[in-house]
Amino acid sequence: MSEVKHKNIKALFILNFRDKEKTYAVYANDLREYMSSTDRKSIPINWVEENGIEIPNVNWTWDDFYAICEKLTVDTDDNGEIDQFGEYGYTWENALSSNGQALFDEKSMK
Repeated sequence: MSEVKHKNIKALFILNFRDKEKTYAVYANDLREYMSSTDRKSIPINWVEENGIEIPNVNWTWDDFYAICEKLTVDTDDNGEIDQFGEYGYTWENALSSNGQALFDEKSMK
């Protein structure tokens, strides 16, 4: 696994436990550190539950989205300023599209 060296980018792995119907996001550096400190070739779900952020099933709500963003928005160097954001650049166009909406409908475009 390669190392992420950019100070403003925090890479995450998405891990899905199909049999448990659970999905988690785990920081890549945390996963790399765990994998280098164990002889295991698999990642136990209890480690992921303790170190990851659970991603809701396909029926996400805006509250779920904001809760995940809140967990990912942190001051990583304890200088009193937020320097990692759970979301950046999500526009009103993205919000329309992700909710199956459009600014204009097909009829009005003709």
